[in-house]
Amino acid sequence: MLLRSHSPRVLVRIASYATVLALAGTLALFAGPAVVLETAHAATWTVDTTIRTEADVRAVWAALEPAYTGTPYAVVPSVSAPYSPGDAAAGFRGDAVNTVNFARYLAGLPYDVTLNATRNADAQYGAVLLKASTFSHTPPKPADMDQAFYDRGYASTSSSNIGYGYGTSHAFQRGCVDDSDSGNIDRVGHRRWLLNPRMLYTGIGYAESFHTTYAFDTSRPSADVAYDYVAWPSAGYFPIEFASRYTPWSITLNPARYDWDATRTGHAVTLRRVSDGRTWVIDEADTNTGGEYFNANFNGYGVANCFIFRPNPADLPSGYAAGEQYDVTLSGGIYAEGTRNPVTVSFRTTFMTLAAPTPT
Repeated sequence: MLLRSHSPRVLVRIASYATVLALAGTLALFAGPAVVLETAHAATWTVDTTIRTEADVRAVWAALEPAYTGTPYAVVPSVSAPYSPGDAAAGFRGDAVNTVNFARYLAGLPYDVTLNATRNADAQYGAVLLKASTFSHTPPKPADMDQAFYDRGYASTSSSNIGYGYGTSHAFQRGCVDDSDSGNIDRVGHRRWLLNPRMLYTGIGYAESFHTTYAFDTSRPSADVAYDYVAWPSAGYFPIEFASRYTPWSITLNPARYDWDATRTGHAVTLRRVSDGRTWVIDEADTNTGGEYFNANFNGYGVANCFIFRPNPADLPSGYAAGEQYDVTLSGGIYAEGTRNPVTVSFRTTFMTLAAPTPT
């Protein structure tokens, strides 16, 4: 299963394609008991994830957990000439956007992202193009494809998270927020696009295991979201179902509250397991993308900074366990915004399971 995220070069080059449409989006489909999601612009969004309970997290998961079991298509696409985009089933897309929203909930962001009908249609063209051409954000035009079809598909692939090999779009979204493979761990670009505080709309396409998810939306005013940082795994309770031993941790700082040295040196993370005091100090010397790893990436995947780190997966043979707590401290080359006053970013993550608790 492969993922591709945009390089900064592609981002700059294709920005002109990504005309933001101020169209009303279709609503996400929710499974299970209803929950009230916060409205997009009612007030400045601010959330302290550390005050959530396990029951809170499970309740939101119960509302957003994938439940659709039907065909992925409302209209089957044609992936050879004569090409046609087809259309994904509403439940198939609904599970996907619900998964994006659950990830945003975990990260302490507004979890009210909705599907835009025009972006959905664009995404179908992109998915068909990926199947018919080369798997790339910039695929070449198949000789037998109409130019207008190609142009619309290209605009989609070059402004989307793309992937293939996933049977469902919700599984693809989970792969995006994980971003643990060696080709993406240095920037976790898919994750950062889906956890961009300003995202409000998206569009989702699917054609024979090829996926597109529109990633460039910045419709939400930046003033609508107040946050210190976006962390994955986040502070407070975090489900082990979304964190394997290979999952990279990441911290994206709010540029309105922090400054940082952009030299990619001097930054470090201390990760401490509370139960036994086991401590990892991870810094720029840790460059093994298959083992202990650190990188500071300041390219424009949503918010233009991210501190990425992971202990050696071999040190966690059983992965993270429910009930375990980890203290995280990012230090070195981080300052209060507008000053040279050094600061650290610290939080505690407590792992849990989304499964119902065992009765006592």
